[in-house]
Amino acid sequence: MKDINSKKTAKESKSPEKKTVSRATEIEEIYRGNGRGNNSDQINESEKDWYRNSVSSNRTSKYDWKFWTGLVVVLLIFVLGLFAFTKIFGRVSLVIIPTQGDIFLSGLIPAILSTTTASTTDPALTFSTISGIQDTEKRIVDATGQEKVSTKAQGQIIIYNKYSTAKQSLVTNTRFEAPDGKIYRIQKSVTVPGYTKKGSEIIPGQIEVTVFADKAGVEYNRSNTDFTIPGFVGSPKFQGFFARSKTDISGGFVGTVKKVSTVDLESNHQALQKILRERIIKKARQDLPAKFVLFPDAIQIKFTDVIISDQSQLPAGKTYVALRADLSGLIFDRQELARYLAKQWSPNYDGLPVDITNLDQLQFTLQNKDLLDFSKVEKMFFSLEGKAHLVWLFDLDKLKARLAGVSSSEMHKILASEFPAINTVTPSFFPPWLWTFPKNPAKINLSINNDSKRP
Repeated sequence: MKDINSKKTAKESKSPEKKTVSRATEIEEIYRGNGRGNNSDQINESEKDWYRNSVSSNRTSKYDWKFWTGLVVVLLIFVLGLFAFTKIFGRVSLVIIPTQGDIFLSGLIPAILSTTTASTTDPALTFSTISGIQDTEKRIVDATGQEKVSTKAQGQIIIYNKYSTAKQSLVTNTRFEAPDGKIYRIQKSVTVPGYTKKGSEIIPGQIEVTVFADKAGVEYNRSNTDFTIPGFVGSPKFQGFFARSKTDISGGFVGTVKKVSTVDLESNHQALQKILRERIIKKARQDLPAKFVLFPDAIQIKFTDVIISDQSQLPAGKTYVALRADLSGLIFDRQELARYLAKQWSPNYDGLPVDITNLDQLQFTLQNKDLLDFSKVEKMFFSLEGKAHLVWLFDLDKLKARLAGVSSSEMHKILASEFPAINTVTPSFFPPWLWTFPKNPAKINLSINNDSKRP
């Protein structure tokens, strides 16, 4: 007989056990439609409130996490944007007021040519010379007849001494020979300085002089030319001394030209001289390096008649009146002049580089100007009258490089210890939150105010 009870027991043992489900899970399943009932009548009101609050709390927590994550990302992007903006567009502008002061000038001041040896115990103010600046102008006038003319070409040359450190005198009528054999002479004796050395390099001594053709005629007119000195042939000096033209050598002519009445000649000469004077002084100042100053009374201008042989384009009865202007001048190094004057007239001068910003407002007068030959002068006296405004100088590029990358607070320490020529500085940072100087010196802009005066 089969054991029915034992089979039943085995079957019962194989059936799955009933899972225990929490009431919270049941409520959630009922709301989702997965519960044992088909509606929410199976839960009471308090359970419904509990479920709603639970769902709301979960949603709020999820939204809070997203909000704060997004805020952090936005802030990070904003900070990186500010950094990039500052890096690209950040710059600093400095308004600088240098140390300044006034001195009152009067009396005679001595000066020597820069190539002259000065005393080491009492260094003298030095000057240099400029010459060879030329300009020409012409006018068409009525001719009153004809006349025969014979003129010699003339122009400026520079004589070089590469032979010795000793100076060399050249007498009046010393000859200078061009490559084609034509001879030119000086009409005054000159002394050529000896050469100097810069390391192993020899820097020839030099002097500028006027030469005249040995004979009249257009064939002696020439432009850039090198010259030898025949008097030194057979001597080592022949290779050590030479000359080179600085201006055109012109004006040579032999022949018949149309005449101009004395009255017309004089009136046109005056008009031409006025035109040439203004134009050649302007040209000299434009060509002058910025470090030098040329005072009006330190200028000499020589006017020479120019014969224009080609008059084929002129109408009958007309001719040219033409003049050539040759300018020479005495110039001063601005900083050397300012330091010399500050030392002589300012008892508290500290010896630092200075400039006089109103030199054009001072009255310069050269003593015995009419007796001086600017091509030979080695010492002269002048007066400078008026109130000179001194401004202390500093290296702008060095200041930019020194401030690059430092903080605004460190700036004042650097200025006080390394730039005594600066009185006050007003910085302006862009953007406003920038508190350090850009590492690129090009982004540091400097503006110098020379109008304010230090008490």
